[in-house]
Amino acid sequence: MPRDILDHLPGENAALIPAGRGRRFFAFVIDILPITLLIAWVFYAFFGFDEALDGYLSDRSDIEMRRWFIEQRNWIRSVSFLAWLFYSVVMDGAPWQGTFGKQWMGIKVVDEFGQPLGQKQSLVRNLGKVLSYVPFSLGFFWILFDNKRQGWHDKMARTLVVER
Repeated sequence: MPRDILDHLPGENAALIPAGRGRRFFAFVIDILPITLLIAWVFYAFFGFDEALDGYLSDRSDIEMRRWFIEQRNWIRSVSFLAWLFYSVVMDGAPWQGTFGKQWMGIKVVDEFGQPLGQKQSLVRNLGKVLSYVPFSLGFFWILFDNKRQGWHDKMARTLVVER
C-alpha cells in the first residue's frame, strides 16, 4: 500500500507522511522495554517479586504461589504502563515531538495542522491511550486499518504521527 499524503493539510504541511505502522510499533517497543525492565527490577529488589518468581518457577502447581506471581506481574505491567504514559506526555509535548523511540525511528507527533503539540494536547493524547488500551487494545489496532494511521487516542486529541 503506498504511503498516503495527508491531503487536508494546507501549504508546506501537505507533505506530511503518516508514520509507518511498523515504525510506530518498534518505537513503542524501544520505549516500553527499558521502562518495564526497570520497574520489574524495582519489584524484584524491593517488593518480593524475586520470591514470587522463584516460588512460581519451582512449583507451578501451587495455586497460592501462582496467584501471588500473577498479582506481582500485573502490578509490574500496570506501573510500567503508567510510567510510559507519564514519559510520553512529557516527551510528546516537548520540542523533540516524541519519545526516544519515536526519535530513533524517525517519526514525530504533530497536531492536525502539522504543528508541535503543547503539554495539554499531549496530556489528552496520552490519557486517551487508556481508552485505546482498555477494550483489548482495539484503539491501538485501529492504526492498522485507518487511512491516516491514527489510533483512537490520536483521533481524540486530533494528532498525527508522521515521518520526520
